Amino acid sequence: MFAQPLYLIGEVFKLFTLRCYIQAKTTHYKQVLTMIIESNIDTSTKALNQPSVLSNEIHGHHFALETLQKAFDHDRLHHAYLFHGPEGIGKIRVATVLARLLLCTSTLIELIDGQQNQHACGQCKSCKRINPLINRHEGAYHPDLHYITRSRDSNGKLAKEIKIAPIRELQSSLSLGAFEGGRVVVIIEDVDRLGLSAANALLKTLEEPLQNVHFLLTTSSLNAVLPTIKSRAQSLRFAPLNQQIMQDLLIAFERKPFVTNQDEPNPFNPLDDSQRFSLAQLSGGSIGRALSLWSQGGMLRVENLIQSSDLNGGPQDILNALAFAKSLEKTDDDELKQWIHILRCWYRDALVLMHNPQAEDLFFHRLKEYSYKRAQILGLNRLLWRLNALDECENHIFRRIGSNRKLIIETLCLYLAGLDALTQKALKLS
Repeated sequence: MFAQPLYLIGEVFKLFTLRCYIQAKTTHYKQVLTMIIESNIDTSTKALNQPSVLSNEIHGHHFALETLQKAFDHDRLHHAYLFHGPEGIGKIRVATVLARLLLCTSTLIELIDGQQNQHACGQCKSCKRINPLINRHEGAYHPDLHYITRSRDSNGKLAKEIKIAPIRELQSSLSLGAFEGGRVVVIIEDVDRLGLSAANALLKTLEEPLQNVHFLLTTSSLNAVLPTIKSRAQSLRFAPLNQQIMQDLLIAFERKPFVTNQDEPNPFNPLDDSQRFSLAQLSGGSIGRALSLWSQGGMLRVENLIQSSDLNGGPQDILNALAFAKSLEKTDDDELKQWIHILRCWYRDALVLMHNPQAEDLFFHRLKEYSYKRAQILGLNRLLWRLNALDECENHIFRRIGSNRKLIIETLCLYLAGLDALTQKALKLS
């Protein structure tokens, strides 16, 4: 008699229990998802809602700056941050500005949109030591700010990796505590270039963080960073600067050029609107790359580089390619990377014009006619082969230890001078 009602009550109780379980699991998953999102913040998918004091000195990267500002204001800074994004977009500048804020002994409070933001005073002894570092002036020093990067040889070329010695020195210094009794900040540039022993040594320090010690790590190749290091740092993505910010920065540098030595001549020649637009576009959102290209002769030199590299494979062209390779061998790694990037952008223009001769979205507008003619001569396969050769060259020179830099550059220049055509003919005959 009572079996049916009891059965129904049991089923209702099961459904109620299942609903509570699902709600609890949903809440748990939402919390986990929030933690994941907060630990891997991507500035490209968020918009800035409120300005921060940090953003007054930095162009772009608004969400990253707002995140760091809020964390500092609420005393919730992570012990280690990993700033990742393309080269030359301001990651080190942001790290140095944040370091100044962390080490300032007289922080000020400013009210912005009803929010209290703390910022460095800029006038205390600590700030005055760090101010020159923000613009990469040499000779500045702060005992509680440690800066580690790859060393350079006598020719100015960067080492392939960061050795263990500076990491050991850092550990020894950290064991003594802060010299001025406050915080200690460690900035490591290109953390993806840590040698294996150096990375393992750093990992031990990150696993057992010391009180009031903050690590600011930067990389332009997130995939190359050891997963164990990535897991112990909060990631902040820095996106390339947009076109308008790039042009504004170029105008600012044109008005007030940055030179480390006031006796040095101004390396930046005046730009017209077209040159400024092309330079900003070619740099791919990297102000560092734009300034480097500008100081080395601007778009005219870039166009000459392209035409010097793009040859037809004749006997004289082969000799010219070897001479060009010899000149490239004397450049440092940064300049060689720029040359590879420039050619990659030009081949991209050629591919675009091959399919749409009227295209306007080009890196090199003044070379439009030349690029179209070369695209018709080279054809799709040879353009793609040359792009692949650039990628292989970059990988061998900058990622592999012990590679023969001279041989790789010569091989690439010969290939771009027309040996790719001879190779294709040989493959067809075989």
